[in-house]
Amino acid sequence: MKRSFPIVGTLIFVAFASCGKTSTGPCDPDGPLGDKPRLCTERDSIGFNQEFCSGTYIGTSVPQTFMIWNNGIEGLNISEVTLTGDPAFTMTGPTKTMLTGTKKEDRQAFVQLFFAPTQYKFYGNTKLTIKSNAENAPEKVIEISGRGCRAATADAGEMCPPFPPDAGMCSAM
Repeated sequence: MKRSFPIVGTLIFVAFASCGKTSTGPCDPDGPLGDKPRLCTERDSIGFNQEFCSGTYIGTSVPQTFMIWNNGIEGLNISEVTLTGDPAFTMTGPTKTMLTGTKKEDRQAFVQLFFAPTQYKFYGNTKLTIKSNAENAPEKVIEISGRGCRAATADAGEMCPPFPPDAGMCSAM
C-alpha cells in the first residue's frame, strides 16, 4: 500500500496558503493609507448572476450591494453617483458621501443595485459613474450587465440568451 499523505498534505497546505489576499497597491483594503483621498471599489464591473454563466429570471428583481471606500487619510467627498443605460437596472445610495475617519467602517459607503429583466436578452451598455475628489480616480466607471432568462419549460428552448462574443469564457456557451 502506497502512502500518499505527504503529497496530499503538501498540496492542501499550498492550496490554503495561496488563498490569501492578492490586492496590492493604493486600494489594498489592508494596506497603508495614503495621504490624499483614494476612491476604491470592490469590483470594476458587475454582472448580475453571470459568475457561472447564468442569468436572472424575467419578472424577478435581484439586488447587489457594491462597496466604495476611501484608502486615504484626507476625506473622500463623493460628489455624484449616476446610473446610465438600461432601465432594467436601478440603484439606491450611496449610504453616505463623505468617507473619512480612522476606522474602516467610517471610510466605507454602499450602493445598492437592482436588476429586474423584462425580456429574454442580454442587458449591457449600463454604467455606474462615481465622481469624487479622489487623487487616484476623480471619476470611476463601473460596467453593469445582466441576462434576462426565462423559466424552464418543455418548449422554451434555451433558458438564457447567448452572451456577446467578447464576454470571455461564457461567450462560447
